[in-house]
Amino acid sequence: AHTASDATADAVVDAKRAYVDAVRLARARLWRTDDVKGDDEDNERETDSRLTSTSLTTATTLARAADVANALANISRTLERACACASSVSEIEEDDASWLKIERAASECASASATFRAMSIDSAIDGDERLVVNALIDVVRDLGARTCDYARDSGLVMVGEMLSASGWPPDLRPTALQSFTWTFTCVDGGDDTDRAMEEMKVVRAFHALSATSEARAGFAGDESFVWDDCAAAFAEPLSSALRATFGGDEYDALDDEDDDRMRVDSDGPRNEPSTTSSALKDPRRPERLFACAKELTTQTPSAVRAELERVVFVDSPKSAVRVTRNYLSHLVHAVAEVVRTHICVACAASEDPWWLHVADECKSFDDAVSKNAYATSDTPRTLDALLHNQAHAEAWMGIEFEHALERSSAAWRDEKRWTRRVFALIDDGDVEFKAPSVAEIILGEIRNAIEGAQGLSRVDWRLYFIKRVAAPVLDDFLDACERRAVGTRGLGSLVAASGSWRAGSNGTHVIASAINACAFVAHMCRAMADETSVLEFGGDVVFEARAEKFEKFVSRWTDAIAEAACAQFTDKIIGDVFVGESHVGVYARKGDEDKDTDEDEDEDDETPRVAPSGFILAALGPLRERIEIARSALGHAAFNACWRAIATTAASTMVKRVIEVATFTPSGARQMRRDARAFVDIFAPYVTRQRVCYAKTRVLHEAISLLTCDVALAKEIRAALMNNDDAGVNLVVSKRRLDVDVLDNASIARVLATRADLAH
Repeated sequence: AHTASDATADAVVDAKRAYVDAVRLARARLWRTDDVKGDDEDNERETDSRLTSTSLTTATTLARAADVANALANISRTLERACACASSVSEIEEDDASWLKIERAASECASASATFRAMSIDSAIDGDERLVVNALIDVVRDLGARTCDYARDSGLVMVGEMLSASGWPPDLRPTALQSFTWTFTCVDGGDDTDRAMEEMKVVRAFHALSATSEARAGFAGDESFVWDDCAAAFAEPLSSALRATFGGDEYDALDDEDDDRMRVDSDGPRNEPSTTSSALKDPRRPERLFACAKELTTQTPSAVRAELERVVFVDSPKSAVRVTRNYLSHLVHAVAEVVRTHICVACAASEDPWWLHVADECKSFDDAVSKNAYATSDTPRTLDALLHNQAHAEAWMGIEFEHALERSSAAWRDEKRWTRRVFALIDDGDVEFKAPSVAEIILGEIRNAIEGAQGLSRVDWRLYFIKRVAAPVLDDFLDACERRAVGTRGLGSLVAASGSWRAGSNGTHVIASAINACAFVAHMCRAMADETSVLEFGGDVVFEARAEKFEKFVSRWTDAIAEAACAQFTDKIIGDVFVGESHVGVYARKGDEDKDTDEDEDEDDETPRVAPSGFILAALGPLRERIEIARSALGHAAFNACWRAIATTAASTMVKRVIEVATFTPSGARQMRRDARAFVDIFAPYVTRQRVCYAKTRVLHEAISLLTCDVALAKEIRAALMNNDDAGVNLVVSKRRLDVDVLDNASIARVLATRADLAH
């Protein structure tokens, strides 16, 4: 056993030594290039420190870590060979010799990339060893991408010369683009053998570019169109021509720090147009650039694909389609670069910027590109160019907001927009919204903002656009509704009418128009928050928050209308009560009904023979009128909330300000029951289920039950209350089916105290 343990320890020591040697060998190769070593001068010391403090204790795991280091060293050797081949290409040697070197460099890059992608790291490798291996992998990834770039550059120069000889890029004149035709081989002179030789060079060139681009994508771990060198070979000359024709002198002086995420190398050949007009460079006329760009995106992709399928990718038509799609993306990106670096810069520097015009042209062009057969969801959008610079983005969105606010505010300042209603039936329950047309205009602006946000490619940009444009418009509209409601024509008129016999019709209608508008906007904000296009970029949070604000406004001002109606009702009932007993004294009178007889109407009689009290009828008239006004002015949901608030508050008023302050004989109690029925009846036209009305006026029903129950039961309840026997009260009430649940014990005691038959 002791011998076996020593052997295991020796194996671990040997494995650790092999691991350290493998890592140092890989580092020696990877750090051989001065610029790589210069990127991290402390890396060598840090790696040595981690090597000496290794925490792995099994020979197997150490061997696997050493295998990874050896594989990275082998990849480094392959990349060195590729770099050597590419660097040996000379302008004075024959094309065949140059292409052999370029093809070999591309093959070495492809081999290294394939090995790199196939590598796997054992999960048992962790701690310092994992950090060491990951550091080597990062260096190899960066070195591989730069080696592929170097190998690509040599081939791209020669491909550019070949394309230039074949007549690429096309003339940017619209008439020339409309009749554009092109092939890889030069049409002037040469026999079939010469054309075949030219096409063979094309095949070799594009296969080499395809290999380097795929290898670079493997090292970068990104399949973006920017890595497609075949597509870039077609797009780069056009990009240069577009910049020269439509760009400005400031192009080369721009700081590209905002464009790090979108890199397209521009070291290839340039075919500049012979003459350009200064009018084409006018940044105030972006439509000229986009007219040319639309022709390019319409005419050239099909020509590129046709030639790629005919000459290069004969056996792989899908590769031709992929390159064509990437070419279209490169082309759109080139147009966006002119917009970003020339048009946006000039627009931002102007005292009278034309951001809306630029945005409209970008949206129109992007819409046209989206219909192109070779467009995909990853195709760039020129509208994004307006957001690459923070100052440009804020300036553009500020103008968009001001434009939307100008149209919206013109609508809410027009009184006709508040009185002209749009009756909308919503599918969920056929809810009716009596929304003024101003609400439709506001929602139209919000829809425009959502559509504008959809023109941006990134979800965070879309959300930013909604927050900067749509949300402030909704906030300003809510403020306008608030000002309308609290103004003299709104709340001022409503409150002034409460102290008189007037119904406050004008104030109710003014406030109701704001309530209806806000109710409709809140409903539509909720609906927009559930739309897939809005959920994709997180806009639901914005619209849900605004919907909640509008709903609070609706609730608060609906309650204000109800409170005004109840205040007037209270004044009309109570105004004369404390003057004397001329009104509530009717409940203390004795009549024939007080005698021991059962001739009075039954409690369930729905058509009592005696009319309600005069002062109750006088107070119910204005209340009924106010409810009818609210019914005609408010939408369905708001009116339901309004009449229910009126019913609840007014019923409490009847209990606290009439029942609890009067004295009731048995005859007076029955009169109070008739008065209560008259009160409840004014809400009957607005309910389909009577229990809803009963629930809102329950406090009044319970008080009437206490007033009209038999004397023995009333005495039992009073005795229980005097003994502070809560359980006894609840038991008695439950047994005798008085159904008293809302009134507390203090209220029950006050109601019973008004009964004359319990005075002794």
